[in-house]
Amino acid sequence: MNIPSEILIQIFQHFVDSPSDLFHCALQCRAWSYYALQLLWHKPLILNAGTLIKFQNTLSKHESSTFIPYASLIRRINLSAVAEYIYDDSLNDFSVCKHLDRVTLTGCSNMTDNGIAMLFSKNAGQYLSSIDLSDIKNITDKTVFSIARSCPNLQGLNISIRLSNWRLLTDASVIALTTHCPLLLEIDLVNCGITNNSLKEIFAKCRELRELKVNYCNFIDDHGFTRSALATPYPANTFYYDQLRVLDVTNILMISDLTLDCITKVAPKIRNLVLNKCMSITDKSLEYISRLGRHLHYLHLGSCRNITDDAVINLTIHCNRMRYIDLASCNKLGDDTVAALAKLPKLRRIGLVRCDRITDRAIMDLTRYSRTSISLERIHLSYCQKLSINAISTLVIHCRRLTHLSLSFIPVFQNPEFQRFCRPAPKEYTPELQRTFCVFSGVNVDNLRRYFKSRDITQYMSLRMNSDNQLIRNDNYNQPDRNEIQEINSRLEHLERLRQLHL
Repeated sequence: MNIPSEILIQIFQHFVDSPSDLFHCALQCRAWSYYALQLLWHKPLILNAGTLIKFQNTLSKHESSTFIPYASLIRRINLSAVAEYIYDDSLNDFSVCKHLDRVTLTGCSNMTDNGIAMLFSKNAGQYLSSIDLSDIKNITDKTVFSIARSCPNLQGLNISIRLSNWRLLTDASVIALTTHCPLLLEIDLVNCGITNNSLKEIFAKCRELRELKVNYCNFIDDHGFTRSALATPYPANTFYYDQLRVLDVTNILMISDLTLDCITKVAPKIRNLVLNKCMSITDKSLEYISRLGRHLHYLHLGSCRNITDDAVINLTIHCNRMRYIDLASCNKLGDDTVAALAKLPKLRRIGLVRCDRITDRAIMDLTRYSRTSISLERIHLSYCQKLSINAISTLVIHCRRLTHLSLSFIPVFQNPEFQRFCRPAPKEYTPELQRTFCVFSGVNVDNLRRYFKSRDITQYMSLRMNSDNQLIRNDNYNQPDRNEIQEINSRLEHLERLRQLHL
């Protein structure tokens, strides 16, 4: 029976799970062989030096000496797993792959500008739509110029240039990219030496921008945004940056509320906004962020120490679909902020590290609503030293889907009773950090929850008996100790609530 090639490929893609099964399909007949090998070689799995050598040897053979032209089948190459073995000459071997769609060279620190030139020397970049060059220290602007000249398809919509940690990258590279690739979707310029001029070029020419990361680019300030195309007057209800979904400006210390005012006016559908360590922003910025409304899902405001409870409360009213919010080291925030966050119906992760005003009332507010029991997954409370065991036990028992809880540097949890449920501290930590490390994750959270349940039920029964005995003793001597009875009853109310949660 003759099966059309399109159907045969779909069968192989969806019903043949492992590479070894695909290999056996390739051995059945010539018709099956081509399509099975096409899938096998679409994205070769290169995980060690031995596989890399075999792969290079196959590519070095002339097409006439192989059963099939393997180089023409390769669409994606990921060399990050063998980064230490990649040199300039290695990339020359891949230059025969003329249908590449994606190339990942993360961490290939032994290569230089010449390596990229060799890779594209035989027109290997004509269909390239994505290249990852992060964590490479020995290349300069020349590499970006080579990419811009050799990869005409980078002007298409589905492209992503990642240039993380390029200290030697300058504005000239960004100008070359935006000139040749005006339809860039994702630009990652983390820890690069660019200035406001790069931002101005990006906003002027990349109208379809979907993701922009310029964290740790310390030469950028408000002018990169407020004096760019973002500030150009547009017709009413027209947004030229309507596609922008991710903006990361971590540790750009010189941006202020002016930047947030500018960007939220022209990019109203940002989903992920990272302002970590942008210490100059104030409550006014949160007012501008509120314009994003239901589109905002992820917000990082770590170390934004000027924001207050009122601003966060107002933000939660307008942006009520947030899934993740990090407020670490925002030391002006207190229990009212947590009470407002508890009302978010889709909140999954919350970061409150070093928010030292947080008390047990905030934790009880998190457990007030039944929906948080099935939504909250990760909670970071390290350094919140006012929290008690009772509050945390209520939280752990209430949040049934909790998979991560950090309680480092909280005194009441620095004892073997709870440390036995913690995961091991990282080896690079100092002795002091290892001693105070207290993070529960995965199955350890479940174990902690079971321990709290058994512990609280035991306390409940013990306190109930003590309360009854106290009343009998007081009746006999006719001298009731009201303060002691009040304290016992208060604890009984808390434990009764936990008992109801168990049920």
